[in-house]
Amino acid sequence: MVVHGSKIWPAEEWEYGTPSSAGIDPELLWNASKHLQRDFPHVYSFLVVQHGRIAFEQYYRGTRETDKRDILSVNKSILSALAGIALAKGYLSNTDQQIIELFPEFLSKDCDPRILCLNIKHLLTMTSGFYYPRLAADSQPMVDRMRRSDNWLRYILELPVKNRAMNRFQYNNFDAWLLSAVLQRVSQMSIYELANKWLFGPIGIHADAWECEDPQQHLAGSLHLTAKDMARFGYLYLNEGDWNGVQVIPSTWVTESTAGSGPYSYLWWLHPHGYYASGAGGTSIIILPQADMVIVFQAKHLKRFRHPMEAMHTHLFPYIGLS
Repeated sequence: MVVHGSKIWPAEEWEYGTPSSAGIDPELLWNASKHLQRDFPHVYSFLVVQHGRIAFEQYYRGTRETDKRDILSVNKSILSALAGIALAKGYLSNTDQQIIELFPEFLSKDCDPRILCLNIKHLLTMTSGFYYPRLAADSQPMVDRMRRSDNWLRYILELPVKNRAMNRFQYNNFDAWLLSAVLQRVSQMSIYELANKWLFGPIGIHADAWECEDPQQHLAGSLHLTAKDMARFGYLYLNEGDWNGVQVIPSTWVTESTAGSGPYSYLWWLHPHGYYASGAGGTSIIILPQADMVIVFQAKHLKRFRHPMEAMHTHLFPYIGLS
């Protein structure tokens, strides 16, 4: 534990508190945990950090605290953080910077002319207008074609852009993959090197390689983290990008990237009481500023999907002033 001012920071290990010491009735969290065990058969961990200490921690179905699991689309929120750092360091000029100027070699007669208007903010907000089916099952054939193509990045940049869809939110993986290529191009580092140097190292996350299936190594792939490492990233955002007196992410970026009136901001989902990073099946990092709390789930429940946050709405939020 490290104490800086009135804040508590995890050193190599987190300090443990109790629900009671955090002002939470322990029975609430135990009831939530029982609900998760009973009704969410593919939730593997449930961790609550409040006031800088782990107030509750449970692992299910043989999972251990040291187990690293695929965080799936939670890594999109990590890309958002890296984009904010890249802007602060001058690798990107602003969120209006056009994508094609970074990849002039892909500008060809086959590109949709609307690709010229595509900028960083479109990728962060998933408003690129790239054609992408709403259902995951329908989008998989497109992803499979990309994987079979000679150049994955070229495949994305040659996708059709829908006039009516551009500047409107539609969740799709291509925008985030393209942002990962942007970050690697401007930094001349792999996404794994970038994350370790700018983000994971400063806050004590020990990540294995950020996997990349792309033969040209343009696009980020899978990332595996422990629940406690996920909590570190959430705690960094809870503290507006500050980590023990070091501003890892500009506070203005944390505010800008988690604000808005819709369901989604800069690769973060918005919630009435905060915001959260979310991966398929319920893997999540939930940041609740009003409660000074971070909640983490490791999960993978793809069939008959229900988000484990349901259990929080039933068993926790109403009792801590987040009804």
